[in-house]
Amino acid sequence: MKTLTIERLAHDLRGMAHDEGLAWFVEGALPGETVAVRELARHQQRVDAEAVDVLAAVADRVAPACEYYGQCGGCSLQHLGHAAQLRDKQHVLLDQLARLGKVKPAVVEAPIVSAPWQYRRRARLACRWSSAGKQLAFGLRARHSQQIVEIAHCAVLVPSLQALLAPLRECLSQWSQPRQLGHVELLAADNGVAILLRVLAEPDETDAARLQALALATGASIFLQTEEKQPPQFFAGAQAGLQLAAGDVAVSCLPGDFVQGNAAVNTQLVAAVLAALQPCASDVLLEAFCGLGNFTLPLAPQVASITALDLSEAMLARARQSVVAGRVQWLACNLEAFAPQALPLPKANKILLDPPRDGAAAFCRTVPLTGVQRVAYVSCNPSTLARDAAILAERGLALRSVQLVDMFPQTSHIEALVVFEPDAALARRMKKEKTAKQAAGLKRLKR
Repeated sequence: MKTLTIERLAHDLRGMAHDEGLAWFVEGALPGETVAVRELARHQQRVDAEAVDVLAAVADRVAPACEYYGQCGGCSLQHLGHAAQLRDKQHVLLDQLARLGKVKPAVVEAPIVSAPWQYRRRARLACRWSSAGKQLAFGLRARHSQQIVEIAHCAVLVPSLQALLAPLRECLSQWSQPRQLGHVELLAADNGVAILLRVLAEPDETDAARLQALALATGASIFLQTEEKQPPQFFAGAQAGLQLAAGDVAVSCLPGDFVQGNAAVNTQLVAAVLAALQPCASDVLLEAFCGLGNFTLPLAPQVASITALDLSEAMLARARQSVVAGRVQWLACNLEAFAPQALPLPKANKILLDPPRDGAAAFCRTVPLTGVQRVAYVSCNPSTLARDAAILAERGLALRSVQLVDMFPQTSHIEALVVFEPDAALARRMKKEKTAKQAAGLKRLKR
């Protein structure tokens, strides 16, 4: 056991200290605290550790609200007050942009926030049959482990999903072939709750009757999926067609689809994206990583046209089911190796992108920017956002504003909405620097 004094927070919001010539990253520790730590893993230049005892606490520390905190791998920041979480997340976001992207926003907007508990409208639960114990483990993955923490409740789930946990556990615990059970996904849609059960084979007559009874007792719609890449199949319940609100528009979805996990934050985020893009009737928009149309569908009635791109044809197929005014062209393409010349793209004057954690480097490097007045970028990873911001800066787009989006309170997850605009002076400077670098490279080659 080692005692450390925490110096600051790392970018993943673990406490950071230095000892033995190494950087120590300590889960559950805050700057200014003295903690006793247990080493988890030692690397060449760093040590991963966890706080096992807080010897001297700081004022930002609070008592975790959940009895499973420290066991479950989900919420890692329950020891930090919510106001302090927002402060520290915003610091990380701005620091990553400055340090990695070499960019600084002209404006820092107030964060988009929600209630810090009972906000999460989707969840993935694990189940595993124990041959030795002759029982089914059902719950959430443990920290640093594939073990399952059995839960009776979850402090961040919306109440309608909380209510499913006990009857779902009872149903699955009686399953006739428990080794055929995979994971379970829950979704609280606007028109009801849904359960997606991953199974290796279709349920037999007895298990099918159990699912029918579960649907009747809970009001849930139940879907089955026997192959990971196959679409879920409706099995029982009232709602085969699920819908989520995006602005004033209803978005069609299935459990297992990517949807924003916090409905209250997403409502504000959609409004913020629309405000950032300032849509008007003459606008021609290009959107990348559109998914189900969370932003596309509210924007469509307000602009001349939108060309919406995504990697997944399945997601686009569901997006097409949503009824919306306006002209939308949905295109499936490989955004990870974006080649705009191979696509029927319009000459857009505004661009929107909402990439996964890997970011959108290929898109940012190659998307045509001539005539583009504004780019709105929704990010779920500050480091790839910073990289992409640097790419756009090299192409003459200045970072106008940054807004923290606290999609997942109690976790270290950081999302943001950033807006770029063309800057003639920046473009001239970047062109001059690029020319100078090329000249220096040629000079070295001639030597």
